[in-house]
Amino acid sequence: MKVNALILVTLTASLFGGCQSVEKPAAMKEAAVLNSQADMAVLMTTLKDVMKDRSVSLGVGDPLSASNFTVLPKQPSPFETMSAAMPTAFEIMTDGKTCYIKNSATEGAVYPLTGANCSKL
Repeated sequence: MKVNALILVTLTASLFGGCQSVEKPAAMKEAAVLNSQADMAVLMTTLKDVMKDRSVSLGVGDPLSASNFTVLPKQPSPFETMSAAMPTAFEIMTDGKTCYIKNSATEGAVYPLTGANCSKL
């Protein structure tokens, strides 16, 4: 009986531990904005990977002038009359060297914007 409980605890710990693949830098506290359209291209590519979608549309907020922005949900299919989908909120942050986006919907999951430049607000 103790062996089964030990196996169950070990399996559960390894499953939850394996899900934490997103890097969370410790010193990242400063809100930031992107510097150029080239940085916007990096942002859009990263958002496509994060949202697991081929097309991403930005909603409220301009990443070139504000650190907070939203990504609109997918459009309903022609067979749906309504959708309960909500926009996903993100925040651009920096640790002084690298730019990141923080997903508010997933309890602060952080994704690096590799190759993008941003400025602290």
